[in-house]
Amino acid sequence: MQTQVVFDSTSSEARWLLWYSPLLFLGGLLVLSGLRVSFVNWKQGWGPRLLGLGLAVLFICAFWFKYSYNHWIYFTEYHDSGPYQTVEGPVENYLARPAREMNFEQFTVNGVRLGYGSLGMPKCFSRPAANGGPIREGLPVRIAYKGSCIVKLEILKSAQAE
Repeated sequence: MQTQVVFDSTSSEARWLLWYSPLLFLGGLLVLSGLRVSFVNWKQGWGPRLLGLGLAVLFICAFWFKYSYNHWIYFTEYHDSGPYQTVEGPVENYLARPAREMNFEQFTVNGVRLGYGSLGMPKCFSRPAANGGPIREGLPVRIAYKGSCIVKLEILKSAQAE
């Protein structure tokens, strides 16, 4: 079965860079301004030096904690806790529930009930058809999942052309 990978959170962590790019930019400015305060006022005593270096170290520690906490929570719960289960077959019993805040979809593949919402967990597939997602009734898919998290979604290439 020739498939095309539509979603795969098992092979890359690059998405965090996009999510945190505004924070990284502001943090970079904070580090540079802290270092500037520290070096411009180098001869004026320890106060300005410690303030500048403290701001730089504070941001670096905060970013490291935030990234390592997210990595620990999401990867231990969904990625590091054992092998994924895989199911393959056509999408059956497709049910879309649109709402104001969140769209939700449920379906069955080969007897396994799966579902997700548009505000799903990070690293899990969460793009309903109302938001441009590919899932529809009768679509042949191969899905790797862990609990309620769809970590990889593949679609039969010939079915995607239709």
